[in-house]
Amino acid sequence: MTEIIQAFEENLDIDKQYVVALSGGVDSAVLAFLTANYVKTVRCVFVNHNQSHSDELESSARNLAQSLNLEFKTLHSNLDKNASETEMRKIRYQLLMQDLNENEILLFGHHKDDKAETFLMNLFRGTRLHGLTSIPKSYKNYLRPLISFSKEEILNIAKKEELIYLDDQTNFDPSISRNWIRNVVLKEVQE
Repeated sequence: MTEIIQAFEENLDIDKQYVVALSGGVDSAVLAFLTANYVKTVRCVFVNHNQSHSDELESSARNLAQSLNLEFKTLHSNLDKNASETEMRKIRYQLLMQDLNENEILLFGHHKDDKAETFLMNLFRGTRLHGLTSIPKSYKNYLRPLISFSKEEILNIAKKEELIYLDDQTNFDPSISRNWIRNVVLKEVQE
């Protein structure tokens, strides 16, 4: 685990101000934990999309932030119930960027497995070469310091540190393309 923490710390400047996009799930929980233990100034922001599990995820995110003694804020979207993953992602980014102060850097908990999923999604959609670059480590004023970690490494940290998080049940719905890639295609490739 020392190597993971070292790799994480190489991505952050201890004196800068960070905002963790906290979803209530394991990836952002580990991101918040590692960030809180390394930098001086960090706060957490959750986007509530008013979907069936949004309040449970918000509660999980709030509880984690409180356990880490981090400032916590909820932003509310005006999406209708049963909004698509694409709509939620677009609005989430917009709200998070609007909330960001000029001197803050927004952190996302995307990891190596997310990068592979995005690559395959883009490939199946018939993207051009640019789309195959998948998820960048950083762009403008946001950063993904876990992008070189695997989901398994993230889960191991969460277990070892007994972090509070909730599995979003929509992540297991195979009718959503990303979930089908995550739970079917990538598992078959690994086997």
